[in-house]
Amino acid sequence: MFSYLLVYIFFLITSFFCYYSKKINISIGAMLFPIIGVCIFSFGFRNYSVGTDSLTYIKYFYLDWKGYSGDIEPLYVGISNFFHFLFKKHVFFFLFEAFIIVICTFLISSKKAYFVCFPLSFILLYVPGLNIQRQVFCISIILVILFKNRKYKIFDLFFLIICCFIHKSSFIFVLLYFFSRVMRISNRVYKLLFILFFITIYYGVFDKILFAFVDLTPYRGYLDFFYTAGSKKLTFSLLNFVKWGIYFYLFNYTANLQKSCLFNNSILAMFISDLLVKQYPFLFRLAFLCAPMIIPCMRLVCEQIAQQHKLKDKIFCLFVLTFYSLQFVANLLLGQNEVIPFKFLEL
Repeated sequence: MFSYLLVYIFFLITSFFCYYSKKINISIGAMLFPIIGVCIFSFGFRNYSVGTDSLTYIKYFYLDWKGYSGDIEPLYVGISNFFHFLFKKHVFFFLFEAFIIVICTFLISSKKAYFVCFPLSFILLYVPGLNIQRQVFCISIILVILFKNRKYKIFDLFFLIICCFIHKSSFIFVLLYFFSRVMRISNRVYKLLFILFFITIYYGVFDKILFAFVDLTPYRGYLDFFYTAGSKKLTFSLLNFVKWGIYFYLFNYTANLQKSCLFNNSILAMFISDLLVKQYPFLFRLAFLCAPMIIPCMRLVCEQIAQQHKLKDKIFCLFVLTFYSLQFVANLLLGQNEVIPFKFLEL
């Protein structure tokens, strides 16, 4: 646990130095790159015991994913087999995945947002990637496709579809992108939808609509456990409401953007997935999938701080960073995804 906290503290310190430094490029090279190098090296040379799925990734890398019990997407298999053919060792493939995660963090961030984006990326992408690395590898690329450009690009949808061949959950982002392109809804309506979704999920209306739809499909037999979970009364902690308050406040930074609907739909997706996982814990992967979208959202906050220098924006930014830092420590204490203790590969 101490090793993760130490790296995270270094990320906080170095990214703050980068924010206040006038020579930002020199600061990045002298401060951020060393700690990033440590992260990439640790990701690649971690022991198979670090992360619940690491042993599976290592095992099937050498088996070319033959005999894997589940469906593995062909593009991911192709990339894995390419590194197996070229280097023969899984560590090079793992190093490549970690490198992509870091590069994507740079691409979705901005110079004035490093002090928030990199710590959040460490919490929401890097550490979960020690376990669900295929999903995190794919999400990192998707975030760039969705949020790197200020305007919609003609090939964005094409690249999102390609990502489905790395991890099938990418289809959620295809839908998110498609609806964001065709929808024209104001921020006020999004705030109302936010409240409406809370009410419908909390009081079971959402479940009834979902089940009525699924009952018309061939998959109704698979949803018995949904009925069981849905019958339980939802209880929320203060921390749940604090996080949802953060999501709700983010709507204040998305107006007047060409991609405002994309950002607003992302906020709704983070909220709905987080709310649903409270009732259906087996949907935790869905929450992991949506949670990193707060990184580009916080970039908007930092950009507004750089332009307007408002105290309330600075307080909000610091509050978000503090909240996620405390949540990170709590997850480490719970031993989430068996990433503790960290061990290096025995060579």
